[in-house]
Amino acid sequence: MANNCNISNNIVSSNYHGIYLSNASRNTICYNSVLANKNYGIILTGSSTYNKILMNNASNNLKESGIYLSKSYNNEIRDNIANYNYNNGIGLWISSENIIANNTAKKNIYIGIYLEESNNNNIVNNKARDNNKVGIA
Repeated sequence: MANNCNISNNIVSSNYHGIYLSNASRNTICYNSVLANKNYGIILTGSSTYNKILMNNASNNLKESGIYLSKSYNNEIRDNIANYNYNNGIGLWISSENIIANNTAKKNIYIGIYLEESNNNNIVNNKARDNNKVGIA
């Protein structure tokens, strides 16, 4: 658990997960290069709330999504690049009341921005293009 932390200006690469927060609140993750990690680039899980993921490059992650929320609520994902990931650029699973805005998700193996069992999210002004399956699903 991490609360009220600033994770910024880091190069995070060649790990299992790049940046992993569980049951975390009111953190800011910004200006990081999260590249070529084995699983997720940036992941919030376990009821993580009120976090901001801003202006990161979460690309080229080898097995999963660049940015992923699992059972996380009221977070903001804004102005990120999530390209060339093995799974999806940005993925949400059982995650509601989040803002996904002004991100670029292109050339991912499956979907640019993917939501599953995730309600009441605000998805605006994103660029989801040239993904192998779907832009936003």
